[in-house]
Amino acid sequence: MEYVNHGTGTDGCDGLPKVTQALVFMLAAINSNWKVPVVHKIGVQVRTLTFDGTVSNFSMAKYLGVDLSMPYPKPFFKHESGIVVYILLDAAHMLKLCRNTLGDWKTLYDESMKPIKWSFFQNLVSIQEEIGLHVGTKIRTRHIRYHKEKMKVR
Repeated sequence: MEYVNHGTGTDGCDGLPKVTQALVFMLAAINSNWKVPVVHKIGVQVRTLTFDGTVSNFSMAKYLGVDLSMPYPKPFFKHESGIVVYILLDAAHMLKLCRNTLGDWKTLYDESMKPIKWSFFQNLVSIQEEIGLHVGTKIRTRHIRYHKEKMKVR
């Protein structure tokens, strides 16, 4: 039986509560087909963490000492082994979160308070469909009707 350990060096202490849950990080290959749990004791060295925009991921990063706020972000933390681990946001997911926010709110504002309107994108797609030509951005009807496939990032 394992006991709760928050890294305080009190492994196996009978005075600590028994573990009922575990948080496991998995490494997944980018250009291959394998996964492995992160276990530092066997020599796996994590150099980057890539994640999407869920609140729990940002909370975890903050807990580890990461600060992703602008204008002076600190997108890394130091592992107890001394290895620096960098945080990367999954670009495809983050772009889709921006798209979804604009689509849901209908208008956002840039730093000069100029509106960025969802209707601009709707009109662009409508014109493209009408004349049969598409701009280089590759925006299509399925991007406007994103509710059917919000986080499909393949």
